[in-house]
Amino acid sequence: MSPQEISQRINQLDREKSELMKCAESKCKRKCAGKLPNSPKVSYWCKRLRLFDRIRKHKITPLKDPRNLHRSCKVLAKDCSDMEILQPNDYTLEEVEARIIAIKDQLEAICLLEADFNWLNKLIFAHRLETHCRLHGLTPPEQFAKSKSCCEEASLIKNLTTDGGRILHNSSAITSNDFDQCYDRGCAPISGLAARAHGVSRQSTQLMLQTMQSMDYFIKTGFGISEEPVFGGSSQLGSKLMGFGQGSGAAPGGMQNIVTLVDNAYKRLGHGMAATSSISGRIFLLAAIIY
Repeated sequence: MSPQEISQRINQLDREKSELMKCAESKCKRKCAGKLPNSPKVSYWCKRLRLFDRIRKHKITPLKDPRNLHRSCKVLAKDCSDMEILQPNDYTLEEVEARIIAIKDQLEAICLLEADFNWLNKLIFAHRLETHCRLHGLTPPEQFAKSKSCCEEASLIKNLTTDGGRILHNSSAITSNDFDQCYDRGCAPISGLAARAHGVSRQSTQLMLQTMQSMDYFIKTGFGISEEPVFGGSSQLGSKLMGFGQGSGAAPGGMQNIVTLVDNAYKRLGHGMAATSSISGRIFLLAAIIY
């Protein structure tokens, strides 16, 4: 299966998700209270994810007796007729992996964490870490998403940079990059190293990352709450979760640690621009404008 066909398949699954979301939105508008009649359960999405994960393992290491797997496909296809579910032999490994990725993207949500745990995350990775980085000069000047700063300053620096290049007739370019869903994509080993590099203790780092990886996550939508955990320690999906979690108090500070390391490495490779003050002769190095 070519990469183009895999991309087309993922786009098709995204269109199916959009149609389902539009249907759910229209039903919620017609009936604002009570259970929605004849609506699919969110647990079907969880069951589909588990089933495709079993099929993926079967494709990698064939089962000696796959009859239970075939039976599970038939049962889920009968219970959830709105979602296409075929037999394992009808899928390739690339198709199964594409479906798993698409379903996980559709199940992304805001994490409602336990109050005391999230309060501790904010205390360590927001208040104390921000103060520590400011006192010791660990936050790079390119970072404007910090306390006592605002987005207007980042916009002003961008305008001054481009105006200076235009006046001096220097060739320059600015690219706008968005770390899409960055809070869900922070790799735990790199996140832990970045936190330790900024002075967070080993115990605090382990507490945050191991808890996020081992807890159970339930999905709540307009259709209700999933009956079984979708991700987490007891979901048995074969791999630990990565990322800080949308809604976690440790997410902004944790991602800022990673971005700081990336920015320093970028400058160390010689990228960015240098500007000299006309009054003091001071040299300013600017690799990015981060907000």
